[in-house]
Amino acid sequence: MQNVKNKIIHLARLNPKKFGSFEEYIVRLSHELKKINFDPIIVFENPVPQNLRYHYRDLEIDVLSMENGTFSFYYSLYKLIKRHRPVMIHLSFYPIFSFSTFYIYIFGCRKIIFSDRISGSLNKKNEIKKLLVTIKNIFLMKLIKKIICVSQYVLNRDKMIPGIDASKLTCIFNGVNLNRFNPTLKMSANRRDFNVNKDDFVVSTAAHLISVKGIDYLIKAAASLIEQHKDMIFVIAGEGQEKAELESLVMALGLGHKVRFVALRNDVEKLLSLSDVFALPSVWQEANSWAISEASACGVPVVATSVGGSPEIVKDKVAGILVPPKDHSAIAGAIDFLYKNKEARKNMSAKAAENAKKYLNLERMVAETIKVYQECLEKPQHSL
Repeated sequence: MQNVKNKIIHLARLNPKKFGSFEEYIVRLSHELKKINFDPIIVFENPVPQNLRYHYRDLEIDVLSMENGTFSFYYSLYKLIKRHRPVMIHLSFYPIFSFSTFYIYIFGCRKIIFSDRISGSLNKKNEIKKLLVTIKNIFLMKLIKKIICVSQYVLNRDKMIPGIDASKLTCIFNGVNLNRFNPTLKMSANRRDFNVNKDDFVVSTAAHLISVKGIDYLIKAAASLIEQHKDMIFVIAGEGQEKAELESLVMALGLGHKVRFVALRNDVEKLLSLSDVFALPSVWQEANSWAISEASACGVPVVATSVGGSPEIVKDKVAGILVPPKDHSAIAGAIDFLYKNKEARKNMSAKAAENAKKYLNLERMVAETIKVYQECLEKPQHSL
C-alpha cells in the first residue's frame, strides 16, 4: 500500500439516528483503514446526533443530503469529491445502477464500489424497457470496480440483472460485534427497562415498522399464544410508518397487557439478552437481516420467514425455525414449539451462537472488505 494517505469515502444513504451494527461496521472499518495509512471519511444523509457523536470520535464525518432535490444532490456530490479528492468511494444503500455512478466517475473518482444491501426481488420489465435498462447497465457496469453482495441470495439475484458483469460480484456476509452481542449478556439483563417479570417468556423483535417486515402477522400469532401461555410477553422495538396501525391492532385484539412497544434503541442487545425467542416474519426478500444476526450472536433462537438471505443465517431446526411468509399460524406454531421444548431451545441457542462466532463476526467482515479495497486499488483504471 502507498505511504501517502489516500482518502476513501464510505457514502451511506442513511440517517444515523441510531448506532446499530451497520454504523458499528463502518466505524470499525474506518479505524482499521487508518491503521494501514488510509484516511477514511464517512458520509451520511444527515448529521450525526449529538448524543451519538462519541461513537465517531477521531473520525471525519461529512453530510450529503438528498432533501433539496436531484440537482442539489449532484452539485453537493461534486463539491464533496472536490473537497476530499478520494481514491475510492464505497456506496451503501444506493441503487447500483443509478446515475450517481456516472457522476462520481466524471467528478474525478475512478474507483467505485457498491455494497448491495437492498432487500426485495427483481421487477419484471417489458422487452423494450429491458433492452434500454441493459444498455444503461452495461455502460455503468464498466465504471464499477466491485459489487459486494451481503448474502448468496443477493448475489444470485444480482446475477439476473440485465447488463450485470457477474465477475464483479462478491459475497461478504454481515458481521456483528461479538463483544456487544453474545450469550453471556443474559447474566446482566435488566428486565425492568422493558417492564418484564423474572419468569416471563419473552418473544422479541426489532425492526423498522413497515408493512414488509410482517409484524402484523407476529401480533396475530401472539393473540393465540397469549391465550394458551399466560407468562408469554411480546416486545416490539422500533419505529416506522406502520407503528400506529400496529398499536391499534394490538388494542383491537385485546393484547395491550402482553404486547409492549418500545422506541428505537441503541442498546438492542439488552432486549436480546432477556429474550427467549426472536421473531422476524418478513414478507419480502430480506437481503441479510442484521437483526437476525444480532439475535443469533446472543444465542437467541430465531423464528424467521424463509425469504431472501434469512435461511443462510437461520439453519432450520438447527439455530431456529423457518416458516412460510404471511402465515401467522405457522409463526405461532414455531414459537409454541420453542416454548414447550426447553431442550430444543437450549440446543438452538448454542448452535446460533456458534454459527455467529464462525461466520457472522465483525472482524471477518471488516477484513474481507479491506481485501476488496486492496484488490480494486491494485487494478489499473480504465478510461471511458
